[in-house]
Amino acid sequence: MRKFALLFVLTGVLALALVVVARAGPPEHSPVEHVDETFTVEDACDFPVIIHVEGDIQRTHFFDRQGNEIRELRVFPNFGVTITNPETGKSITSPAPAVVHVTLDPDGSAVVAITGLQGHLVVAGGPPQAADVGRLVFFFSWSEEPYILFQAGQFALAGPFPQVCDVLADP
Repeated sequence: MRKFALLFVLTGVLALALVVVARAGPPEHSPVEHVDETFTVEDACDFPVIIHVEGDIQRTHFFDRQGNEIRELRVFPNFGVTITNPETGKSITSPAPAVVHVTLDPDGSAVVAITGLQGHLVVAGGPPQAADVGRLVFFFSWSEEPYILFQAGQFALAGPFPQVCDVLADP
């Protein structure tokens, strides 16, 4: 009898939890956004570096019961980055199909988690010489610099890749 009562209570709690979850607004899927941007970075190497990013971004927005956005999921399924030395014409291209999870807090701060491959450096078909891959979680607020909450994987936080300048420099 005691087990039956416990099962009955747990079933009621589960049903109530499902009703509460069901009241939240459904997620909204934004139209796929195509990005094709080029910019120059002057201070990463001894020469300027041209960075070209291209690919699609798929966004899904999640809301609480009051209709406030509380989370955004960004998927970069076919994203790529090309880094070029304009003085030599040498370039490196890398896929960057990361997934970004943004959790928005009511105070305007946010936690951003980047998961997956953000890029890798492969030269002449050899093994990767560097990679940004794994899970990286940042805390952002309007009043202070972002800081890392969690990191697992391999990341070159000193720039896109420390080895890029060596690969793109004159032989």
